[in-house]
Amino acid sequence: MTKKLTNFLFILVLGCIVPKIVFGDNFNSIDIEKAKSLEANQKVKVQGIVIVEPGVLSSQFFYLNGIQIYSYKKDFPQLSIGDEVSVQGVISKIKGETRIKTSTKNDIKILNRGMTVSPQIKEIKEINFQSIGYLIKISGKVIERTGMNVSVNDNTGEILAYFKKCVKMDLSTIKEGNQIEITGILTQNNDSWRLTPRSADDVKILSVDQNVQSKPNLYLLGSTAKVVDFQKLKPYFIASSIILFLALIILLIIKNKK
Repeated sequence: MTKKLTNFLFILVLGCIVPKIVFGDNFNSIDIEKAKSLEANQKVKVQGIVIVEPGVLSSQFFYLNGIQIYSYKKDFPQLSIGDEVSVQGVISKIKGETRIKTSTKNDIKILNRGMTVSPQIKEIKEINFQSIGYLIKISGKVIERTGMNVSVNDNTGEILAYFKKCVKMDLSTIKEGNQIEITGILTQNNDSWRLTPRSADDVKILSVDQNVQSKPNLYLLGSTAKVVDFQKLKPYFIASSIILFLALIILLIIKNKK
């Protein structure tokens, strides 16, 4: 009886170990687009090209072109933009955006280096759910800049560009009315989308609105709120100064004669 029990346990252990060795952990190899359509907690394996390294937008994630790769432990191999990698992990959702959670850096295998990814050039009206996670390039007019946010309109629609500290750019150089070109990763924040540049190199000011750039010195006079352009009044100030100076000299001459 004991021998039979031992044999049974031996067979049971083999039955658990052998399939795992032969078939692995049952990560389904699928393309990124299909992975993004899956529900949470499904095991997947995808292949793609790195468009931003870990530690740039966040210490806990990076992006393949099309999807976010997340590690709670911040455990990643050394990666660079252009690395082609395979990633296995579990699907999860964060604020409506799909990502793949990995356990260790061993879940990420580098296949090739130095690959090229060109951004998708889009009109804003063309950006949709399928664009999330991809490298996108848009151009348009700066409508508003508030803090780290810049709103851009290209006459087909409007989108918010969100500048993280990693961009290291003086945002005061971006002014309302500027024509601007922005490359970034389209991310989702609940019901809204935003374009996230990776560095200052992702931003180009194409032209400057002269009406905005060369504003006159303005002053509001009383409750009537009249706008005065002191640049236009400058010749009158000069003429008045000369007249006052001559009048002062005449007064001094008259005083001395007395």
